[in-house]
Amino acid sequence: MGKRYAELELKFNFADKERCLEAITSRYGSLYVFDFDKAKKEYGELLGKKVKVKIGGVSYPMYFTREFNWKGRFYNLKFGTLDEYQLERLNVLVNDNSLEEVPWRRRYPRLDTITHQEKILAPSVAVIHFASAMEVYRVLNFTLDSCLVEASNPNFESMELGASAVFDLCINNGEELNQINARLMRISLEKFPDMDHKLLSLGIKIVHMQPQDLEKYRSMIRMYCEALKNTGS
Repeated sequence: MGKRYAELELKFNFADKERCLEAITSRYGSLYVFDFDKAKKEYGELLGKKVKVKIGGVSYPMYFTREFNWKGRFYNLKFGTLDEYQLERLNVLVNDNSLEEVPWRRRYPRLDTITHQEKILAPSVAVIHFASAMEVYRVLNFTLDSCLVEASNPNFESMELGASAVFDLCINNGEELNQINARLMRISLEKFPDMDHKLLSLGIKIVHMQPQDLEKYRSMIRMYCEALKNTGS
């Protein structure tokens, strides 16, 4: 079963004001809470700032993260460490109010690289070359036309949605797919509260791949889906 989402009411005090708003929420956090540019101008940088949020009568520790995507530029809220009661109540709320459809219906299903990394062929590392920098990212999931990757405390933090990049994919069997042309379609930045630690994730749209590499990539996806079918996952 995939991640469930529900449109839930959030109540919290922020900047000396009582806030009450509805946000699409999962067991991981709430999306599109504030417009990034307006909030940053009014409140300053919110990344990593903590806030107590009441959902369904229960108070939850949350903190601000940042996301740029095709819908716009936003501050989201992510849940901090929850106790068993908080987690149970949150799961009940999300499950009981889950949306039948979410606004970002994907063209292709995402294939997880973490859960099955020891038994299924999959990309594990992406080396991304920007105009003036190079970063090594861990691949979280992949589809026929995109990858989601993340890096801890990157030296370069791209702020430009739609920017061009070239990247190499390292497969967990030692093979590589090189010089893949791409665009940044999602940029998400998380700063853990009370820690000097950032986590940057990028949604990368594959624009062009060499024909021989494209065939390898498609074959890897077919093998992945077949392996999952055979294991019943």
